[in-house]
Amino acid sequence: SKFTISNSKFLNSKADALDSDFCEGNIINTIFKNSGNDAIDVSGTNLAISNITIIDTKDKAISAGENSTINGNNININNASLALTSKDLSKLILNFFQIDNCDVVFTVFQKKSEYGPAFLNCKNVNYTNFKIDHMVQFNNSLIINSDSIAPTFLDVASKLYGNEYGKSSK
Repeated sequence: SKFTISNSKFLNSKADALDSDFCEGNIINTIFKNSGNDAIDVSGTNLAISNITIIDTKDKAISAGENSTINGNNININNASLALTSKDLSKLILNFFQIDNCDVVFTVFQKKSEYGPAFLNCKNVNYTNFKIDHMVQFNNSLIINSDSIAPTFLDVASKLYGNEYGKSSK
């Protein structure tokens, strides 16, 4: 489906606040607060986001998976286990944003063998108060403020999903 969400609030979601599978959409001037799992979770989706605030997310603030593309700007994330995740042939391209108080800021990896490596590019980003700044699996790409970050993990997924970081969906 195609959708536009604007001037909205997603509050106290028990699971994912927004889960978009095989869609095309826009999210503008929207707040996600107290998400039980992910705030924005997309698979096979093309999404544009702007002027987004995400607060108190138990798992991923923004997650792009299964050949998704997310383009965004003016984003604030505060208090999430995982701030930004790009996996399984997805592209997450963001500009002008602030991240504070997250366990892991950037995760980039391939979880499913039928997909390829993922890509995450962030410009004009400021992040503070984190445990780990990035987890990048080999053959995947992370660029932060024009600096390419070297991959250092063989298996990022084994550290996530409630194993060390994030939340189990079970």
